[in-house]
Amino acid sequence: MKKRRKPEPGQGSVPKLDLAPKLNRPLSLRNPLDYARLLYWVFFFPQALRWYEEQLPPLPERLLERGNWRSWLAFFTTPTPQRRLLLHGQLLTLFTLLLWWLAAVGLSRLGVPLDMRYIAVGVAGSVAVGVAGSVAFGVAFGVVFGVAGSVAVGVAVGVAFGVAFGVAGGVAGGVAFGVAFGVAFGRLPGFIIRRVADALNPRRLLPVPTGNRLIWLPLPRLEDTLWQWLQQDAAVGVQNLNQLLAYTLQFIPVVRASRRWLAAQPAAALLPSVNLLATDPFDWKLLRFNAASLNDHLRNRFLDGLFILPGRKILQRQLNLEPDLTMPAAAACAGFWQLSRRQLPEAVAAFACVRGLPFGECLYQSVLALQAGQAITEWTAISPWAASTAWLEMPGAELLRPQVVDALRQLRQAALEAEVAAASLSRLNRSAALNRATAGLTQLLDDLAETCPQPECPLVQQIAHQWRELLLGAAGEIGQIVITQPVENPFIAGNPVTGSLFVGREETLRRLEELWGNADRAGVPSIVLYGHRRMGKTSILRNLGPRFGWKTVVAVWNMQMLGRATHTGALLYELALTLYDALHPTLAANLAEPTEADFAAQWYVAFNQFLRRLKSVLTGQRVILAIDEFELIEQEIAAGRVEAELLAYLRGVIHSESWFVLALAGLHTLPEMAADYWNPLFASVTPIHVSFLSLAATGQLLANPSDDFPLNFDRDTVQRVYDWVRGQPYLTQLVGHTLVRRYNEQVFEAQQPREPRFTAAEVDAIVMDPAFYEQGSYYFQGVWQQAEAPPTGQTAILRALAAQDAPCPAGVLWQEAGLDAAAGQACLDTLKQHDVLASSATTDGAPLPDIAYDFAVPLMRHWVRRFGAPH
Repeated sequence: MKKRRKPEPGQGSVPKLDLAPKLNRPLSLRNPLDYARLLYWVFFFPQALRWYEEQLPPLPERLLERGNWRSWLAFFTTPTPQRRLLLHGQLLTLFTLLLWWLAAVGLSRLGVPLDMRYIAVGVAGSVAVGVAGSVAFGVAFGVVFGVAGSVAVGVAVGVAFGVAFGVAGGVAGGVAFGVAFGVAFGRLPGFIIRRVADALNPRRLLPVPTGNRLIWLPLPRLEDTLWQWLQQDAAVGVQNLNQLLAYTLQFIPVVRASRRWLAAQPAAALLPSVNLLATDPFDWKLLRFNAASLNDHLRNRFLDGLFILPGRKILQRQLNLEPDLTMPAAAACAGFWQLSRRQLPEAVAAFACVRGLPFGECLYQSVLALQAGQAITEWTAISPWAASTAWLEMPGAELLRPQVVDALRQLRQAALEAEVAAASLSRLNRSAALNRATAGLTQLLDDLAETCPQPECPLVQQIAHQWRELLLGAAGEIGQIVITQPVENPFIAGNPVTGSLFVGREETLRRLEELWGNADRAGVPSIVLYGHRRMGKTSILRNLGPRFGWKTVVAVWNMQMLGRATHTGALLYELALTLYDALHPTLAANLAEPTEADFAAQWYVAFNQFLRRLKSVLTGQRVILAIDEFELIEQEIAAGRVEAELLAYLRGVIHSESWFVLALAGLHTLPEMAADYWNPLFASVTPIHVSFLSLAATGQLLANPSDDFPLNFDRDTVQRVYDWVRGQPYLTQLVGHTLVRRYNEQVFEAQQPREPRFTAAEVDAIVMDPAFYEQGSYYFQGVWQQAEAPPTGQTAILRALAAQDAPCPAGVLWQEAGLDAAAGQACLDTLKQHDVLASSATTDGAPLPDIAYDFAVPLMRHWVRRFGAPH
């Protein structure tokens, strides 16, 4: 007969062990077979009782109190499956003892001296301890001790006292006492015989102990089999390890097989393999003895039992009981073992040894974050924790334990809210931020058991509880604010905004910081901000000073303030005066104020002299001259009141004076400035487009317009505002302004009680009101007037698009507007360039000319339908 080959690692399928008891119903007091089943469990399969108790529904909280006689009484008077199990065990105990009693009577008749009184006392004592132990340590413990303990202790005590003066009685007592313990281990010879037979049977290749659950000696070939399973299918192999740990005593082969498996793993797969072992293990000691020597720990336990052995302590000190952090696999297992014991400093030290492996840095940083979070005892110390965990927001990283990272991110969100509360001067904002933080922590605690794995779950739970108590205490000190008077309207519709209302321009400001960020660098470029009306260009210019600090002097001049210039010198005089007014008083005191007479004739010379005097009083500062509505210079040039040479002169100034920077802002893009005299200047400036706010910036603007704003915009309301205006700054401010005015009218004029929050339905009601379009006419009329400029046909395109309820292909718009393809496309390009239209490819795979167009601001469609029709 040909000898069968062993399957090589990686070949074949791995059987999935299921060693749990096969019982899908509760034990019944009326079923005699269930008493036999329970007796078998007690003596041959005690793990089944633990399994059975875990399947039962949990006891009510009031029955779980320990050391309280009322809880004991409640346990025995409340009908629960646990009480029924205990009663089942006591009835089995009485039945078993009845058999022992009959056996003892038979022995006494044969001349064996037994004292039945002591047997009864021993049995009663064991039953009592079993009942008490069931309350203190669990019903399964009580049943095992009640049945096995009463038999062993009762008979042993009875025999011991009954044969005090008889050798024969002592032998009988030894036999009786040994029966109680021998029942459990008496199957060892049979097991060995069966294993020998199995070894001779070539068809039996999987030495899995499913018959005897109480053999702790390592089974032959079990370690090799487990190692092969881990090699072939790690997930199923680890599950089989846990099955053996749960329902057998084969701990030694399980540890040895897992150590061999980890030792063979390449660096890239090591931490994922350890993570498999650490994912809901039955016994965390599996991780412990993958990190430390199992043999030394067994020797140490053996020496502990030899307490009378001379030199025992010396022998124990020679054993190595600590984790071996020099080996990556051992260090990683030690980290999880220490986490399960909540010893975070030791876990940090262990994971520090594997930081260089794939996923190692994330593991290390996670445990470091848990350690830092656990050490926080003041609510003001929570916000710095957010800065130390900024790595949690890094996108794209593949995570080994994503649920743990998600829990840490929720903690970080609470820490960021605590940071807002700590930095806020407003009592209302501080209270709101603290409430948001505590709400987030409460949500985390509610979901934690379902979302965060062991062993991190109890650590995160402890931190969340700790932080929430700290934040609740701080929120209680701040108190609540009641709105007793009309809310001051913080939203500004039409004028430039500064301070907290200036949001959503981080991308533009970052671009400016890239260009101007280094105040000591010479030759930084001048810029031109361009975009449609009411996009916030002026607001950007007004906020340059706070952004760039004391090393930058920002002077803002609006061309609309010039009026009718008499000559070029009048404009240069206004610019010089604007620069002088922007200086700090200590610098202005050393500089003569420019006069109109200085610029009456030789205005270029006068401006050069002023710049030289200005430079002499500066102490390393840079000067930014911001000219708003700069295209109005073209009107002055066209009217002959300003020389075209002015633009070339300004170009020369920014080239020769590295400390002098121009920042222009206007409607037009550079190609639209058709006159040739713009070319020299525009060749030296950097264009920056200013467009719509993002959804996040819209939410920040509406929800936090001031430090003490008491009204609430929820996410749905912010989304509805964004759906209507698409982040157009002026219209966003107008919606916010109208909502606040509406709230004040309802609450303080009409005396209508309402909650201090806005809804999406209120936004719809506002934007459908004709009065809103009258208030926003500055924007809508500005768009329409610019569309009336060349190329001709833009307004016809807008009317054609307003007649549609959805995006419309370009070809359809050309036809509806009565334009040919060239003229129609020119109009579409201009409207898109001015942020009036947005385009997207059609979904039916149409050719390129049939791109679909729609209004960039959906409200524009409603305005055109009402006010843009031909008169």
